[in-house]
Amino acid sequence: MKTTKRHKFLMSEALLFRSCDKALREMVPLLKSLPLGGCAIEQDSELNTTSSGRLFCYLPMPADVMHGLSIHINGYFGLTDNRRDLKWLTTETYRDYDGKWNELLIKQVISRSYIKLIEYCTDHFNDSMMVYKCLPTIDLSCSKWYELLKPTYHEIANKPVVTCGRPETISIRSNCEQFGRY
Repeated sequence: MKTTKRHKFLMSEALLFRSCDKALREMVPLLKSLPLGGCAIEQDSELNTTSSGRLFCYLPMPADVMHGLSIHINGYFGLTDNRRDLKWLTTETYRDYDGKWNELLIKQVISRSYIKLIEYCTDHFNDSMMVYKCLPTIDLSCSKWYELLKPTYHEIANKPVVTCGRPETISIRSNCEQFGRY
């Protein structure tokens, strides 16, 4: 008899038009893309499991395309021709709109979705385990994903995020200081 395992995920999504900056808005008709992104985290997994989140562009990206966070990320990304990786800005591709689009999508849209996910966990879970699982770490597989952490830490720096045994909560201001003045 075959057994199945059920997974339960908490998801957050962001679709920005008016609140994104001009550069991203101008690329929407050029690339015919939506500034859409989302984040998800498994609710039933243990805190100490070493589950690394996957990257999706509607379908899962290959397992070797990693970001190093515990969350799953889905976005309307610009992909390489063989759909095996995201396009990034480099010295050779500085005129490539897809690379710039991905950078702006991560900074503005994916970060907004990530912040909403952290805030939801903070507001709706009595213990801090889900919040701890959601929080970004500084150890990322690809340095391009640091662009996600800057706005995320900037936004949650002074918000009460983690409960510490007593009714009061603490912020994560110390992690923000690694990114300079916020």
